[in-house]
Amino acid sequence: MNDIVPIGGFNIRSDRVFEIVQQIHQVQARICTDFMRIGQLLTQVQDERLHGDWASHCATFDHFLADIGLRRTSAYNAIKVWKTFGHLDTEGIPMDRLVTLTPLKLESDDQKIEWLEKARELPSRGLRDEIRERRGDIPLDICEHYQQIMLHKCQECGLVSDRPLS
Repeated sequence: MNDIVPIGGFNIRSDRVFEIVQQIHQVQARICTDFMRIGQLLTQVQDERLHGDWASHCATFDHFLADIGLRRTSAYNAIKVWKTFGHLDTEGIPMDRLVTLTPLKLESDDQKIEWLEKARELPSRGLRDEIRERRGDIPLDICEHYQQIMLHKCQECGLVSDRPLS
């Protein structure tokens, strides 16, 4: 038998999952805030060339990142996001969306705010399509063809084929 008990048009299970999703969004917001803070702090270390003051074996900023246990990609993404959007309201925008926006070369704060609103409001696929359009690519939602080709790419040499490479 079904263990869902309707209460006023809702059920206990849907109330429970709603509460869980609310908690997830709260944690995501903290993660984004912390990500921005890390970007701000790393920017200070990088701009002031403080990495060598951390340890004598940290000859470069990348050595510093490795020494403090940060992945290079994550660190540079945090820096780019901070430098691009740190002075603007990014509340409610997941950090992966902010990272996705950084390559767009947004010049003015008005452009940045416009794209932050898109990142905040659009579903994930909608945002990807907007970004594709901005770059001059065809948005995925325009293609109505049924035949698609899956491509395989070698991680070692970059060779691309429509057939499995192994």
